[in-house]
Amino acid sequence: MNQGLKVTKWKDGYIEGDITNTHETQLLMTSILYDPGWRIKVDGKKQDILAIQNALLGCRLSPGTHHIILYYEVPGFKIGLCISLFTLVIILTVHRVRRQQR
Repeated sequence: MNQGLKVTKWKDGYIEGDITNTHETQLLMTSILYDPGWRIKVDGKKQDILAIQNALLGCRLSPGTHHIILYYEVPGFKIGLCISLFTLVIILTVHRVRRQQR
């Protein structure tokens, strides 16, 4: 019997809680719409996310009590941040070189 997720912490894009699953390996299904930016950690380990019925977010869940963390990472954020920082370094370097040439 799956007793449901007991939410202990939540905010925009972040949900944390505990769940007890007494069945053999099964699916944890949420009411959150599937989006590839969502991440799931079960007992601190990243899990593959599933699009259940091509609509809802879920993952496989083994029997036992588990600590679940669901969080949202904006797709492309990390690469965008790296590109922005690299560009900033180039701009500052060009500015410094031009200043030294005066």
